[in-house]
Amino acid sequence: MSSGSSSAGYVAAGLGWGIALGVAAGMLVIAPAMGTLDFSTSSQLGESQQSADASQGTKFEFSDAVIAQHSAELVANTLDGKSVMVLRAHDASAEDVDAVTWLLRTAGASEAGQITLGEKFTQQESADALSTIIANTLPAGAQLSVDRRAPGTHAGQSLGSVLLKDPATGEPVAPESDRNFVIEALHGGGFIDDTDVSAPADAIVVIGAGDTGGERSFGTQLLTDMTAELNDLAAAVYAAPDEDGGFVDTEAGRVSAVLSLAEELAVE
Repeated sequence: MSSGSSSAGYVAAGLGWGIALGVAAGMLVIAPAMGTLDFSTSSQLGESQQSADASQGTKFEFSDAVIAQHSAELVANTLDGKSVMVLRAHDASAEDVDAVTWLLRTAGASEAGQITLGEKFTQQESADALSTIIANTLPAGAQLSVDRRAPGTHAGQSLGSVLLKDPATGEPVAPESDRNFVIEALHGGGFIDDTDVSAPADAIVVIGAGDTGGERSFGTQLLTDMTAELNDLAAAVYAAPDEDGGFVDTEAGRVSAVLSLAEELAVE
């Protein structure tokens, strides 16, 4: 087979799987809002809605099950030669973390380590204390934005400077001594619960617990702001079991997180 036809085959396969992922993830968004105009009685409407919800749920479960059967081949080799670190919120699901970590390994990524953020890290009442530690431990050469002062923004700029590699050189942005200093300070302040870091990473996955209510919480905003800064420095994605985090509690969401990370790395 010629290289041209081979490339076309890969593109077609990618489009097909992209559609499958989109359908599965889309059902999660659309299903709760599904409904039609009906002039039936309230009891009939209730029964009709329950039936529609059940039908949408069944369709999504089927789509997600199909993706689960092929998740390994979907992500295979997409992160070859890249090292990835996981930052997890204190209340992030262990199942989600383990599943994403497995997919990262399956994609060919090497593990740069995992950090469990403390409960204080995402609490609004601890934001000033977090900002103070970040400002006082900033490594030489790193900068905090003076225009954007949100705690998550500064946290991303600080942690990115010690946890990531320079995309241009592949070398650590800061020496190991600076990394240890920042991590120990955050640990001592109760902002980090556990750390297992072997080396700086090419990319970072931030896994949160998501929001159960309709409004975005302070903690979720902090984590997404932090992820945005990490992504500006190298490559990062935010993953959580809600729409903002790509529904990481589903196979479609987990695969999407890994492929999104690979895409970010590809365009560096």
